[in-house]
Amino acid sequence: TDIANISKRKIKNKNTIDVIAVSTMSFWHGYDRFIEGMGEYYKENRDRKIIFHLVGTGRELDKYKNLISKYNLENYVILHGKKTGIDLDKIYDHSDIALDSMGRHRAGINFNSTIKGKEYGAKGLPIISGVETELDSCQDYKYYMRVEASDNPIDMFSVINFYDYIYNNGETSKQIIDYIHNYTK
Repeated sequence: TDIANISKRKIKNKNTIDVIAVSTMSFWHGYDRFIEGMGEYYKENRDRKIIFHLVGTGRELDKYKNLISKYNLENYVILHGKKTGIDLDKIYDHSDIALDSMGRHRAGINFNSTIKGKEYGAKGLPIISGVETELDSCQDYKYYMRVEASDNPIDMFSVINFYDYIYNNGETSKQIIDYIHNYTK
């Protein structure tokens, strides 16, 4: 992927935490962990609204749909289907955080360096990963959070804390986007 050909996301002004995952929805992507974490989070009425944008299609889609229904998350998980170009850019423009693979351990993978992660970075998005990436070795890079490699639901309070750490620390959204984009280059 040529980072110069990827436009940075636009700055949004709203009160939700929008998380994006772009994928072929294979079992090792593990987005069921995020949906289950949202299910736990939304068991109670919450002040902070988290929206999960799942972009793509694949074998796990029916599993994700069943979990969305089980946890009554129809208003919080948006299934966009396969998107490219401007249609995908519009979704990126409303996103605050991107999810890399949450389940690579299911395929016996302990380290992953994905094109998806590079695209997220080129867009200027902080990343959450469930597998070690090259960003784990970047001591001065605060726009990355790794969660444990397990099948446990992702703790939404840790996602909120990560969001607040990034977006409520005195930097403008433009500064954050520019820094992540340039770092990815």
